[in-house]
Amino acid sequence: MARQPVSYRSGSIEAGLENGRKLLEAKPAAAALQARALLRAEPRNTAAHRLFAQAMAALGRSEDARMARARAVQFSREVPALTEAHRATLAGHPERVEALLRDHLALYPDDPVALMIDGEALARIGRAREAVRRFEAALAFMPEYVEARMQLVRVHQQYFDPAAALAALEPLLADRPGLADLHRWKASLLSNLGQHTLALESLATAAALEPANPDIRVSIGDEQRTLGAREQAEAAYRGAGASMRAWWGLAALGRRPFDGADMAAMRAMLSDAARDPELPYLHFALAVGHEQAGERSDAFRHFAAGNALKAAAEPFDAVAVEAEVARSRRLLTPALFAERGGDGCPAPDPIFIVGMPRSGSTLVEQVLASHPQIEGTAELPILPALVRIMGAEHGLAPGGSYRTLLPGLPASELTRIGEEYLRLARPHRKTDRPYFLDKLPHNWADAGFIRLILPRARIVDMRRAPMDVCWSNFRLLFARGHPASNSLGGMAAYYRSYVAMMADYDAAMPGAIHRVIYERLVDDFEPEVRRLLDHVGVPFDPACLDFHKTARPVATASSEQVRRPLNRDGIGAWRAYAAWLGPLEEAVGDLERTYAG
Repeated sequence: MARQPVSYRSGSIEAGLENGRKLLEAKPAAAALQARALLRAEPRNTAAHRLFAQAMAALGRSEDARMARARAVQFSREVPALTEAHRATLAGHPERVEALLRDHLALYPDDPVALMIDGEALARIGRAREAVRRFEAALAFMPEYVEARMQLVRVHQQYFDPAAALAALEPLLADRPGLADLHRWKASLLSNLGQHTLALESLATAAALEPANPDIRVSIGDEQRTLGAREQAEAAYRGAGASMRAWWGLAALGRRPFDGADMAAMRAMLSDAARDPELPYLHFALAVGHEQAGERSDAFRHFAAGNALKAAAEPFDAVAVEAEVARSRRLLTPALFAERGGDGCPAPDPIFIVGMPRSGSTLVEQVLASHPQIEGTAELPILPALVRIMGAEHGLAPGGSYRTLLPGLPASELTRIGEEYLRLARPHRKTDRPYFLDKLPHNWADAGFIRLILPRARIVDMRRAPMDVCWSNFRLLFARGHPASNSLGGMAAYYRSYVAMMADYDAAMPGAIHRVIYERLVDDFEPEVRRLLDHVGVPFDPACLDFHKTARPVATASSEQVRRPLNRDGIGAWRAYAAWLGPLEEAVGDLERTYAG
C-alpha cells in the first residue's frame, strides 16, 4: 500500500518519486503533494516536475499540468548526460548517444527530452522504427512538445511514410495556423502522397501568409506542372520574381522559348550570384535558353558549369558502385533464388519499372497506367528506405552493403519487409485496381531484393541507348540522389554497372525481369506493348496505345513528353552535341552496339 506524502528529508529523492508514482492513479492529489514536497527540497528536479505534471493532468488542471511539463523540459536540458548526448548528435556521433543515455533512461523512462534526443540519434543511424517509438513516448507525456513532434514528422518523411508524417504534423498546424512554413511542409507531404490538388490548397494558404516568398510560388508552379496545368504553372513561375528555381521551372516546362529579356535577366542574376547554392538552376536554365536559340556551344558550357557545381556538392564514386555489382554477383546467386523462391510476401500487386533515369520509363509507366487493371502512382522511394532501416537494425556499419545480410535473413523477416513495403505504398493508391506501379528508376540495383521480399511482383527493365541516356541525364538538373549525372564519365560508368548487374540478375533469376528496349518500343509500338502486358499478366487494352490521352499527375521530368503522342524526338538526340561528346563516346565504347542484349 502506498505511503502518504512525505517530505524529501524523510527519505531519498528516489523513494519519494516512487511513492508519488504509486499514489498517482488512485490518489492524484496526494501524488501532487508528494511532488511539491520533493520540489521544495530540490526545485530543479525534473522527475518531480514530471510527477507534478501528471498529477495535475489527472486532477483536470490542464494549465497547471502544461506549465509543469514546460518546467520539466526546461530543467532536463541542463542534465549533464542529456547535454553531452545532444552535443554528440550535433557533432556527428549519434552512435554514442544510446550509451550516454542508457543509465538516465533506465531511471527516468518518461523523460521527454532524453527520449527526444535518443530518437533523433536513432533516426540519424537509420533505426527509424525505434526513433518513432521514442518520439511518440515523449509526446505521450507532453503532447505540446514542439521539437519532438517536428522530429517525428521528419523521421516519417525521411523514411518515406508521408501519411504518418502528415498525421503527426496536423497538431502543429492546428496550434500554429499562421506559420507559412508548416503549410508548405503539409503541401510537400500531400505531394508525396500524390494529392496535388490538396497540396495546391496548402500552398495557397502559405502564399497568403507570405505573399512575397518566391519559393512558395515555385512550389505552386511545380504542382501545376505535375497536374498538366501548363499555363498556370508558367504564371506561378513568372510570379516568383528573381528566383533561380523559377527560371529552371520555366525551362523544364518548355511552354515557350525564352526571349531576349528572359536571357538578359538570367545573365544579370548570374553575375550577381557567384556563391548562391541555387546557381546550378540558373546555369541549366541558361543552357536551355541557348539550346532553344541553336547556340549549342553556349548551352554545353552552361550544362557543364551547372554539373560541376553539383559534382562538388555530391561526388560520384564509380568504384564503389562497381564493387557493389561484384558483391551482388557473389551473394545473390542462382542457388540463393532457387532456395528462397517461396519466401517473402506472396502479394502480386506491385509492378516495378526500373532502369536508368531518362530511359523512357515514364512512357512505359503511362502506357501501363492507361490499363484499367493497373494504377499509376509515382517514383516511390520506399525500397531505399526499407534497405536503410534493415541495415541499421542489423547493425550494418556505415557504408556497408545490405546484400551481405540477405542470404541469412529468415523467411519471416523477408515476408515482414514485403508486407511493410505494401503498407507504405498503400496511401499512394487511390483506386481498387489489382496492380500498381512503382517507377523509381534506381530500383534496378535492388531487383534481387525485390525478388526475395515480393517474389510475385513484376519487374520491368526499361533500357535506352547509352549515348542518348547519358547525355539526357547530364543535361537535366536532378535533385540530390543521382550523383552519376553530374559528369559524362560518371554516367558512362554508372550505365556500364547497370548493364552488368542486370545481366547478373538475368542469370540468377531467369525470366523474372522483362526488358523493354526504348528504340524497339518506339519503332514497333503495339507488338512491344502486347509483350509487356503479357509479362505483367493482364489482357491487351487499346487504351494503352493512346497513353497520351490518360489524364493523371506526372511528377517526373518527362511529364510534358508523355502528354504528347509517341514520337522519335529522343532517338539520337545526343548527336546535336556530338562535337562535345567525344569523351563520352569513348567511355561508352561497345555498349552503344550491345546494350540491347
